[in-house]
Amino acid sequence: MRLGELLIQRKLLTEEQLLKGLSRHYRSHEKLGECLILEGYISESALLQALSTQLEVPYFEMIPTDLMSKDSLALIPGALAKKWCVIAGEKDLGFIIFFNDNTTEVSEYLAQRDVSADYALARKSEIRKAIDRFFKV
Repeated sequence: MRLGELLIQRKLLTEEQLLKGLSRHYRSHEKLGECLILEGYISESALLQALSTQLEVPYFEMIPTDLMSKDSLALIPGALAKKWCVIAGEKDLGFIIFFNDNTTEVSEYLAQRDVSADYALARKSEIRKAIDRFFKV
């Protein structure tokens, strides 16, 4: 299901708001979700919850610090974590990458290192807070 349809189905957005968001999206080339947030139609948390459903990845309101380990934090160096706004944790004997936006660079980076990981959504502010806590960047 498309993002706009999902938000309307959840009664988080009206069709009129979606059309206005799409109009801004086409003019500015910003991502639709970002446009809807900037227009004040939805919150970042509401967007991420909908994306979690759409992308079939978990959403964490807060990043559990007990998932951060020396091995997981070594997956993505601090400078890259900050640049891409991602941080890696360890869960169930595997790695989990907390992201908010595009994972293309991260996926390519991990593939070059022959590392597989699951992904989870988190708010940018939560990811930045974790990066600041665990890296001296």
